[in-house]
Amino acid sequence: MKVTIEGDGGIVITGSGLQEVRLKPGSYKVRAAKDGKPIRLDQELVTITRGDKQVVRVRMEAEAAAAKIAAKGEPKAFVLLGGKGVAERKFDTLAEAVQDASDGDTIEVHGNGPFVSEPISIRKDALTIRAAPGFRPIFRLNAERETGPFFLRSDAALVLEGLELQREPQDSHSPKGESWRAIIYSTAPLYAANCRLLLKGLHACIVAHSPIVELRNCEFLGTDVSALSGDCSVGQRWAMENCVHTGGACSFNYVTADVNKVSIRVVHNTMVGSGGLLNAVLFREASALLTGRPEPPVRVEAAGNLFDARGYHMNFEQSQPKPLPAAEAEAALRRLLAWQGRGNLYAADRALLSLTVQWKGLEPRVKSLADWKQFWGGAEVDSLEGRIRYQGGNLLTKLRATPEKLTPEDFRLRADSAGYKAGKDGKDLGADIDLVGPGSAYEHWKKTREYQQWLRDTEQKK
Repeated sequence: MKVTIEGDGGIVITGSGLQEVRLKPGSYKVRAAKDGKPIRLDQELVTITRGDKQVVRVRMEAEAAAAKIAAKGEPKAFVLLGGKGVAERKFDTLAEAVQDASDGDTIEVHGNGPFVSEPISIRKDALTIRAAPGFRPIFRLNAERETGPFFLRSDAALVLEGLELQREPQDSHSPKGESWRAIIYSTAPLYAANCRLLLKGLHACIVAHSPIVELRNCEFLGTDVSALSGDCSVGQRWAMENCVHTGGACSFNYVTADVNKVSIRVVHNTMVGSGGLLNAVLFREASALLTGRPEPPVRVEAAGNLFDARGYHMNFEQSQPKPLPAAEAEAALRRLLAWQGRGNLYAADRALLSLTVQWKGLEPRVKSLADWKQFWGGAEVDSLEGRIRYQGGNLLTKLRATPEKLTPEDFRLRADSAGYKAGKDGKDLGADIDLVGPGSAYEHWKKTREYQQWLRDTEQKK
C-alpha cells in the first residue's frame, strides 16, 4: 500500500501498520493506492492548524470481513449492566448487546470508536444506551450495507446519552421509492441527552411518531435537514432544551382530524437555519380548526431561544386540496396554535411568519418582531430582534464545507452580537454551550441536580 500526502514538499508512505507523520500548518491532499488502484479514504482533504492533530484512516479489506471488523471496533466495548445479583455481560457490537438485552436494561459504551454499524432495530424492550464515564463514542452507519432509511429504529422506550451518531447519504443503496433519510426513527418515548447527530443528506436527524420526545443538550448538524420532524396526534409532549441546531428546520406536521392536547416546549436553544426554524404543516381540510374548538389543540412554549433563520422563522404550509386564502390561513394557525414566547432573540431583517401553499411561498405579511407580537396578541414578551454573530463565523458555510468540524464552541456569540451576555446570570441568549454535546459537557451535566431529575424522569438505574 502506498499513501501520498500532497502539500508542502510532499510525503510518500509505503507499507502497512499504524504510522504517524508530523506536518507543518497548511492544507494537504491525501491519496492511497495499492497495485495502482485507488483505495477509499475516510477523508481526502486535510487542513492542519498550529497544535492541531488530524487522523486519516486508510484501509483495504475484503467486503465481508470489513463489515465485521469495522462494526466491532474496540473488543468488548459494549457492557450490558446487570441488575442486583446479575453479572455484567460484554459484547463486541452494539447490535449484539441490543439483541441480548431485556426490558429496562442499560448498555454502556466503554470505547470511543468510531464504531461502524448496521441499522439497528429495538422492537419491544425499553433500553438505555449511554457513554461510560470518560468515553465519547462515535457511531457511523455502514452505508455500504444499509437496508433502510434509518440508522436506529425504536418501537420501545429509548434513552440515549453522550453518543455521536453519523450518517452520510448513499442514494445508490436506497430501497426503491424511499427518498428520505433519518438517523433515528421512533414510535415510542424517546429521550436523548448530550448526543451529537450528524446527517449529510435529506430529511431529519430524528423522525418521531412518539407520545414523548425529550431532547436535552444535543447537537443537530445537517447539510439540508431538520433536527426533528414528525406528526402530532393526541396527547403528545415534545421538548427541546439547551440544544444547538444548524441546517434546516424543526418540523411539526399537524394532522387536523387527530391533533389535540399537544405540548411543544422549545427552551434555551440556539437554532441556525437556512430556511424556517419552526414548520407547521396542514395536510387536511381546515374547517375543523375554524369551528367547534374551545381552545387551540397545540400549545407551544418558546423561551430563551436564539432563532437565526436565513429565510423565515416560522412557516405555515397548506398541503390540503383546498388551501385557505392568506388571512383565513393566519386565523387557522392561531386556532391551531397557542403560542407563548418569552425572552427570545430573533435575527433582524427576516420574515417572522411565512405562508406557503403546495410548497410555493406567498408574500410574507408578518415581517418584524412588532408584527409577530401583534399577530399573537401580546403572547410574545421580553424578546429582542438584532444582528447575530458567532465566534465560529458563518456557521451555514462551515456546515456545507466541513460539517464534522463544527463544534458547540462555534455557536458562542461574539461580543458585538445581539444577545451577548444578555441572558440570566450574564450568559448569552440561546443554549448554554458549556453543557452541550458528548464528552466533557456530558460529564459536567451529570454532576448537576438537573441530571438527577433526568434519571428519575427516564426511570434509569444509576
